[in-house]
Amino acid sequence: MSLTETVIEATLKPDGTLELDWKPNLPPGRVKVTVQTEDWLSYLKRCRAELESSGATFRRGIDIEAEIEQIRGETEGVDGIRWEQEWAKHHPEAPSC
Repeated sequence: MSLTETVIEATLKPDGTLELDWKPNLPPGRVKVTVQTEDWLSYLKRCRAELESSGATFRRGIDIEAEIEQIRGETEGVDGIRWEQEWAKHHPEAPSC
């Protein structure tokens, strides 16, 4: 009897079933399953390490904060224009800039 081994990650559902991440290229029939658990933080660290090793880059906190401030500034400018338009609607006698 020949054994073929394939490692597939999966999610254990509350009802005890496994949801495989991808369909194995194996013939139908009996299989042997070994279940190993991984805590959430270890999983995230492993995923990040895999992404970094494949060349992915991540934004730094300071870059994200700068982008948020830029968006806030744009929003304040739009809010100012809306306020001026509302003011002009209700005060048509006031001169515009």
